[in-house]
Amino acid sequence: MSNRAEYAGSVSLIITGRELDPEVVTRVLGMKPDAAWRRGDAIGSLSAPARAREGGWKKLAARSRRSPYLEPQLAAWASALRPKASLIRRLTARGYYCRLSWFAASNETVSLMLPVTLQRSLAALGLAWELSFQLAAEEAT
Repeated sequence: MSNRAEYAGSVSLIITGRELDPEVVTRVLGMKPDAAWRRGDAIGSLSAPARAREGGWKKLAARSRRSPYLEPQLAAWASALRPKASLIRRLTARGYYCRLSWFAASNETVSLMLPVTLQRSLAALGLAWELSFQLAAEEAT
């Protein structure tokens, strides 16, 4: 990793469910996914093929709003999804697991600062938060 940033991170909207139909999620949210699959679809690599145990729908942060840091991405998601909060609740009521998936990789301690106003905006969406942190491999010097 570069010394320029404490960490590299991304935030994605992910919706999964045993009987999830990705086309229904696309229609309900009015957003096209970056990845979508149905239960039973082939997933994985050719060397390790597998079948999806549940359907899924994944949307990455808009390119124009990507940042190596989670805070601005979370603020962008809160803004973009605010008008869709009731739709997200409808998908959750169908039994789908709707969440913002946060990922950060670093070879140092990661500090994340979420102002109370952003926490409230995120909580109002009715989404679970899934956090994943990974120790990045040290760069060769």
